[in-house]
Amino acid sequence: MKDGELGRVYANGEAICREGEKGEVMYVVQSGKVKITKHTSSGELTLATLGSGDIFGEMALFESFPRSATIRAKDDLECLALTEWDFQSELRANPGVAIQLLKAIARRLRDTNAELAAAREAARRGAQVWGVDPAPVMLRLARLLTVRGGGVTWLDGAAEALPLPDAAATVLWSLATVHHWPDLAGGLAEAFRGLARGGRLMAIERRRGPGATGAASVGWTDEQAQSFADSCVAAGFVDPHVATRHAGRKDYLIGTAGRSG
Repeated sequence: MKDGELGRVYANGEAICREGEKGEVMYVVQSGKVKITKHTSSGELTLATLGSGDIFGEMALFESFPRSATIRAKDDLECLALTEWDFQSELRANPGVAIQLLKAIARRLRDTNAELAAAREAARRGAQVWGVDPAPVMLRLARLLTVRGGGVTWLDGAAEALPLPDAAATVLWSLATVHHWPDLAGGLAEAFRGLARGGRLMAIERRRGPGATGAASVGWTDEQAQSFADSCVAAGFVDPHVATRHAGRKDYLIGTAGRSG
């Protein structure tokens, strides 16, 4: 890696940040590409490929939280590396950075809003609803946006460590988050533990095609959705199923599985 004042240059294959490390810097790709991967029980999983103009690590501007994935240069890479203080200065000099950041945050908020809408609707129908997230900033946002509706309890936790008693849930769902799980097998084992007999697990991810880049590369390919279904069987679930649904201008893959009664 070679550094300028804010710019950094990475060689093909070089790690920019690693899963589990404390995040304090946001990056803007100027040229080249990066590959985002996670370590799973079945090996390394590629989550997305980002290119020129894309932003990653943006949540580091709001909280110092462990990185959820490893990011490596896919080609020779040039990028801006911005701390919270650098970012404020860069905004004044280059408003285009702010636009890209707002787009990245908007994608996160769309996913969060979908989860909140599902939680509010379940609570409206009389269900007792728990929401789980490991990030304090997302928990604060969720509590703020559901305070009026009531009926939803937000808990600090993760897929691999659900803060729920055994067999406490009749339905567990994950919207656009399974691809972030650091340990798919561990997450499925926790879901199996937390589900009552006869309960159902549902995971929804954007459908992405092979070779997609940028925001379009976040989600599941058809093969990854089928791999999720196969992993559910290995974890003890029954009746796995993968379906495709169209909403707006996007296709979504829905993976479901049950716990036998």
